[in-house]
Amino acid sequence: MGSHRGHPLTTARTEALVSPLAAGEAVQAPTASWLRDRARLFSTAASVRFHLITQAGLYTRMTGEQLSTGDIGRAYFGPDGARLPVPLVYLNLPALGTRRAADQALAHEVMHIGWPSYGHKAIAFDRAQHVLDTVGSLSVA
Repeated sequence: MGSHRGHPLTTARTEALVSPLAAGEAVQAPTASWLRDRARLFSTAASVRFHLITQAGLYTRMTGEQLSTGDIGRAYFGPDGARLPVPLVYLNLPALGTRRAADQALAHEVMHIGWPSYGHKAIAFDRAQHVLDTVGSLSVA
């Protein structure tokens, strides 16, 4: 997801993703444990594996990449020629604000893990929405 200061179309497409959370739950602040549980659902829904990281310092130590305070999320595959067997997803927990925003950020980053060649095209966000819809059906089951 990069940052709040990303391309306006990317930001709009991310914010247009519809979370399956009930209205009362959607406005609650996400906790680290809630986010880990949610990430497992997203992993299952998209049939992808990834490690979730919510600490900026840990992400930087693991990747060598610097994060800015505006970064919401990132998908990291490793350097060219030395790809990680399981990619990393960084989410800036304090910047998310609500569980709805966390769902949108997770969907966005999982979209990059599952379909990296799609970039920020409309089809990528269609896939992200499908993942969110699948998460909704998994969490009811």
